[in-house]
Amino acid sequence: MNVLLIEDDLAVADFIVTGMTEEYYKIDHAQTGAAGIELCKTNNYDLVILDLVLPDMDGISVCRGIRRLNALMAVLMLTSKVNVEDKIAGLNSGADDYLTKPFFFEELLARVRSVLRRTNKHDSMTQYKGLVIDPVLMKIYANNVEIPMRPKEYAIFYYLLRNKGLVISREQILEVVWGQRYLANTNVVEVNIKHIREKLSRHVNEELICTIKGKGYIINK
Repeated sequence: MNVLLIEDDLAVADFIVTGMTEEYYKIDHAQTGAAGIELCKTNNYDLVILDLVLPDMDGISVCRGIRRLNALMAVLMLTSKVNVEDKIAGLNSGADDYLTKPFFFEELLARVRSVLRRTNKHDSMTQYKGLVIDPVLMKIYANNVEIPMRPKEYAIFYYLLRNKGLVISREQILEVVWGQRYLANTNVVEVNIKHIREKLSRHVNEELICTIKGKGYIINK
């Protein structure tokens, strides 16, 4: 899931970015409303977490600008204002939900998942070879039994699945899943692929992830 955070308070932003990254959401950060709108023009986000008070423009104006670009993009508004009028104004501007500061990260995460469930096109489960993949909760099931996956394992499998039929290189996986173009002298991709295969093999009677020697990995259509 791709998330954009528009927040000028760097302490709050670091708190949210760190937590969302650990939950394996891919998150970008903008400190101003104008910068956030520009990012929305060039990136396809599943969710925008938007502060109501920004240094260059108010969050309501930013929300309306985002809505003009993409009427389906989910927006969760953050506000330190507690009066009902401000909350109503935020919702009327196009926000899908709001969260009052200060908040615990667990509550933010619950609101994020709830908003994505209601608004995002990805909220319908993905099915493949008897597996059911929940992209919001980032879980994989076989016969209604969850296959336990570490966040990076899930991220690799879901990335390959979304690109099934295409060969994905080790470098592409490193860049997308770890956010780095190169990690020298590491077998972290190979180790995670091995673990994914072992876990899937207990539930699926065929090899889902194929290795293309010298090129990368592929999940066949």
